[in-house]
Amino acid sequence: MDPLPPAAVPNPSLPDESLPTVAVAVTALMERISAGYTDGESGRHAADARESFLLATGRVHEGDRSFDERMALFMEWFLLDRPLPPSTVTPAEGWAADHAVGLDPTDRALLLGLCTSHRSLYCLEGTDAAGRLVADDLLYGIRWLVTVPDGLPGVDEGDVFEGRLLGHGGEVHFTAAFCYHPREAAQRIRRHMAHLRERRLVAGPSLLDELMSMRLAYDRAEGAPVNAIYRLGR
Repeated sequence: MDPLPPAAVPNPSLPDESLPTVAVAVTALMERISAGYTDGESGRHAADARESFLLATGRVHEGDRSFDERMALFMEWFLLDRPLPPSTVTPAEGWAADHAVGLDPTDRALLLGLCTSHRSLYCLEGTDAAGRLVADDLLYGIRWLVTVPDGLPGVDEGDVFEGRLLGHGGEVHFTAAFCYHPREAAQRIRRHMAHLRERRLVAGPSLLDELMSMRLAYDRAEGAPVNAIYRLGR
């Protein structure tokens, strides 16, 4: 299996057309960046990164229903968050240094958005008068107004999910990779995050990894109660 599979839509049952234009464009741009990490020394870096990601978030297999979702999340994490050793820049930042001058203005703006994107845990609170999604950032305590023309299919008010935001054209957009947590776990997750805030404890990316691991265990649990899987604050 290639160390960097192509990014996929958040839910494999949804057609590509269900994604907003910005999400489609940034996915295509990430695939261009990832093309340099399929073999040789760069390919080994990608393979090592994938192993680290699977150790932290759960070892997903092709038979798992969340496989495409998880590989899309890995692609974003590898390209946008993980510095390439021995440097301190991510693959996207390195690619930007080499290619940004030759890009058209639209792709250059998308690349800047990717390099400054924001991975977090969100709760959907509804929509505003302009039709933007109101998403509360459960890690950092920010309320975002997100442009998603057709909404997030299958996501209802109160649902909790991991995603990534970027700025483009004066608006905030989601990329195409998500980890949707079970609706039955949403209240438990929100309560845990409120408890952390009350105690002034800072949660970070490691909590997102832990939650991804719980989501994978839940998918495999075959009817186990959600509280037996999402054991937060134990």
